[in-house]
Amino acid sequence: MESDSRSRGESASALCDVRLPLASLFLSVGLLMLATLTIDYARAGWAVNPTVLDVALLVIALLTVVVQAYYLMVLYRLWRFAISESLALGRQPAISSAGRAVGLLLVPVYNLYWVFRVFQGLMTDLNAIAAAKGEDCSVSDLSAVLTPTALVCVAVVPALLAVIVSPTSGGLALLIGVLVAMVVPGIFLNDAASVARELGAR
Repeated sequence: MESDSRSRGESASALCDVRLPLASLFLSVGLLMLATLTIDYARAGWAVNPTVLDVALLVIALLTVVVQAYYLMVLYRLWRFAISESLALGRQPAISSAGRAVGLLLVPVYNLYWVFRVFQGLMTDLNAIAAAKGEDCSVSDLSAVLTPTALVCVAVVPALLAVIVSPTSGGLALLIGVLVAMVVPGIFLNDAASVARELGAR
């Protein structure tokens, strides 16, 4: 039983490595700086190849997709761990299936609500498991609130700015949102994975 618990904890947190998100973040910031310089040079009358800007934005988009897929894999494993441990302790998890938890995040519009259920539910379950086992570790309540709030803002604010203010302001907000989406979920997932590791190692 102890070895099973340990393996579940290690599996839950094995993917949660900050190197990929951080490397993607730094590269994206560099590409954004390159894109900004390209636009400034073009406005100043310099002969600029538009392909440079297109390639920079394409790479940023691909990095964003890779990082978000990585986060979803980590989230799936954490939910699988939380559900398994909750059922073993005789309690009902906040969401019945890890596939459902992650899958509904991909449903447009509905995911603006579901993202709160996923992050706050995971925090609640992991903290309840820790309390039931008498472990002195927990996932931050603040992180569980800020993460889905930030992701909803990233999804909604750029579109609103593009419609109400201008497409340029919406595009700028979207680029900033990309950086936020690379950083904020990683903070929560790292915290949750640390708790899962502690719980699974006992």
